Amino acid sequence: MNTCFIKKLKDTFDFSYGGFGRRPKFPVPHNLLFLNRYYYKYNKQNAVKMVKHTLKNMRLGGIYDHIGFGFPHRYLT
Repeated sequence: MNTCFIKKLKDTFDFSYGGFGRRPKFPVPHNLLFLNRYYYKYNKQNAVKMVKHTLKNMRLGGIYDHIGFGFPHRYLT
């Protein structure tokens, strides 16, 4: 696995709101998928904690569709 990419994700992770980088933020699913694979391969708890924190805040934030119960596809492309 690319350790430089892991370091970049750790350095840019927003511990308050989840996600990576500064505002405005848009979901980047490939980062979350990468962290999940990294967790399963190396059993690094920090990776899965970043994913869970990001997804939880996405669910609680304005991007979640409370009527259709999910994330609208226009935000995930």
